[in-house]
Amino acid sequence: MLPLEAAITPSLKVSGFKKKAKTWWRHCPDVIQVLNLQKSPYGDNMYVNLGVYVRSLGEEQNPPENRCHVQVRLERVTPSEREQCVVAANANEAPTQALIEAILIDGLAWLNDLATLSGIRRYLESGGSKKGLVLHEVANLVAQAK
Repeated sequence: MLPLEAAITPSLKVSGFKKKAKTWWRHCPDVIQVLNLQKSPYGDNMYVNLGVYVRSLGEEQNPPENRCHVQVRLERVTPSEREQCVVAANANEAPTQALIEAILIDGLAWLNDLATLSGIRRYLESGGSKKGLVLHEVANLVAQAK
């Protein structure tokens, strides 16, 4: 288990996430929230991927982050004072407190903001799609749900 993985697993479990390998899922009525740790194949860099899978657009129960309808890397949604620690995350080193906070505060806040279709709509209306990937089907769905 990677040091970062070990550091965040207990808090994510308490928050209702289930884990397999380096991915955590939390099921909500409208969406499935996904948090994934990805180690670079070219070095020791570590990436934190966040995703939201809209249940009405698919049938997966534990979708990988790359099949989520809304996707973003943690550094795109964390405040500037913690952004550098996220970008500098190393898979083999003990995580800094700032990195853990970025995941457990900023990452979970982003996931919670997008836990409903109305939350996704607000995200899109505020320009959130510029931070990451939002599939076209999601934009259509939330526009129809107004």
